[in-house]
Amino acid sequence: MEFLNALYQSLWRVQQQLPKPVSRSLYKRMARRGIAPDYPFVTDFYGVTYRGNLSNNIDFNIYYYGAFEKSLLHFMGETLQNIAPEGGVFVDVGANVGQHSLYMQRLAKTVIAFEPYEAVRRQLLDQVHANGISHIEVQALGLSNENARLPFYAPTGSNEGIGSFDASTLDKGNRLIGELELVRGDDFFAARSDLTIDLMKIDVEGFEKLALEGLQQTLAKNRPLVICEITYDTPLSFQSLAQIQAVFPDNYHLLTFDTRKPDGSKARRREARARASGAWKIIPYDKLLHSGQDDIIACPAEWLDKLPMESAGR
Repeated sequence: MEFLNALYQSLWRVQQQLPKPVSRSLYKRMARRGIAPDYPFVTDFYGVTYRGNLSNNIDFNIYYYGAFEKSLLHFMGETLQNIAPEGGVFVDVGANVGQHSLYMQRLAKTVIAFEPYEAVRRQLLDQVHANGISHIEVQALGLSNENARLPFYAPTGSNEGIGSFDASTLDKGNRLIGELELVRGDDFFAARSDLTIDLMKIDVEGFEKLALEGLQQTLAKNRPLVICEITYDTPLSFQSLAQIQAVFPDNYHLLTFDTRKPDGSKARRREARARASGAWKIIPYDKLLHSGQDDIIACPAEWLDKLPMESAGR
């Protein structure tokens, strides 16, 4: 083991001379052994000067693949261009380090990013200020069905994207760091009559049901397209397809990304190819699974014909 550790560390010293797939594999091997180095980097991210660190899972994907959740990013970008070609309003609920907001600010006239967890919110603010971006508004809040302060469970590993108000994330290794502030979404947006939301992304690690329950008036008034990560089989999860449909206004259609095999398991090879290419295919969403997570798309009927249903990536 000591020999391999020394070998990996020696190779890492010349990693910039290695092909990226080799460098990526090397770093992952070192991470599994607990010897991965702290490696800050600066790269271009769709016109933004992005400062990251390989120790962060999102940044790792940006460095090696060009983006994290590339298929989702490209789908959101094309969709916003189709439904708001002059530049619309994008709302990022659970913004984390801000990759989705930084990508969408190229296409949106206004971005509102909600992130209650200070450690990752600070990274987003640093990127915004360093790049002189004036149309991303960062809110130090989570969204819920009531105005409250609740316990927050922060991640402990390299994946800083799994912080949550859902206590079941303790099973993922998260730790309680105290109480953070949440606002009822309808109360927040009622005070922002200047906004008409076109596209909303929600990724709140199991807290999505409560976040959506607090947005009922906003969704009815604005009828945005919503992309929401759904977490299965936790005390806070949706329990049926009818429950999901009920949190959206009438004439909304539920869709998802084609990332699973017929038996419900993840199509790993397809997923790996899409990680690099950004390819996607949209299909109907018609059943909940017993575990895991899926990104669902809630689309108002009037925008169905504007959805980019498939892309081979680029």
